[in-house]
Amino acid sequence: MARKLIINADDYGYVEHIDQAVVEAAQKGVITSVSCFANVPFDELKTKVEKLKSAAAFIKIGLHLTITSGKPLTVCPTLSSGNEFKANRAYRFSESLPELKAELEAQINNFERVMGKGKINHVDCHHNLLYLDFGFFETMLELAKKYSLPMRTPVRIDLLPQFKGVRQLNPVLFMPSVLEALKVRPRKNFFRLLYVVKSDTVNFLAGKIKSAGLTRSDYFTLNIYGNANLNVFRAAYPVIAENEVCEQIMHLSKPTTRKDRKNAPNGINHRYFKGRNEEFELLMSDDFTNLLAFEKNQEVGFQLA
Repeated sequence: MARKLIINADDYGYVEHIDQAVVEAAQKGVITSVSCFANVPFDELKTKVEKLKSAAAFIKIGLHLTITSGKPLTVCPTLSSGNEFKANRAYRFSESLPELKAELEAQINNFERVMGKGKINHVDCHHNLLYLDFGFFETMLELAKKYSLPMRTPVRIDLLPQFKGVRQLNPVLFMPSVLEALKVRPRKNFFRLLYVVKSDTVNFLAGKIKSAGLTRSDYFTLNIYGNANLNVFRAAYPVIAENEVCEQIMHLSKPTTRKDRKNAPNGINHRYFKGRNEEFELLMSDDFTNLLAFEKNQEVGFQLA
């Protein structure tokens, strides 16, 4: 099997400026898959998915599970505040597993109704929150196995030395995890902090996914997050090993106004829209298209997957 590269656009389905950018990138063929929110009304979700499919019939569409952005589809008071999900730093973890399972399954069912049974390309999660607690992870894994959903991530922390200069730990996640460890129930949260940063944890989670008979990418990189520079791609892609799959995560947006950013949904970082636009412009540039063409034509190049 050749080296494979997945270029995935996250966060489709909430914000018009993000959705437009994702559709245009799909049309140009510079992304290979999309992760779509499903905690929206069925008719709205169906329209968004059909728009994406009509723009690029080849595009692979997966489910972006969330408990930190938008509104829940179920009644889940321990996961929400008012009628919206809580912020990621507000979670105490594991106390709400029955509610979590019901909500995640509702999102899967809503998405499966739109996509068709067995047609969901993959499942991942917003802010990677479901990987930060073992109870949350086990719940996600149980449902992925039940619905036969390939799982994306978790981050391969142990491979970080191979990606020099690459931001492979999402700073949006890491600091709230540290802060959470210093809050209530210090003993429990201290051990959770060790769980998050311990390199063996990632191999453990990957092993659990493999034991469940589910496929996953070998590398998961956020190396362009906050650093929309073509040289980052040039440095990262050659280290994809033979017979392995690298997933590159992109966050895209068309230009936005201050009003647009102010009205962004909960859980969508309103400060990062400029960064999203920079990522979009980089992907749509001739330089990036030429880089993909060059790499694909090399004996040691990769296949887009």
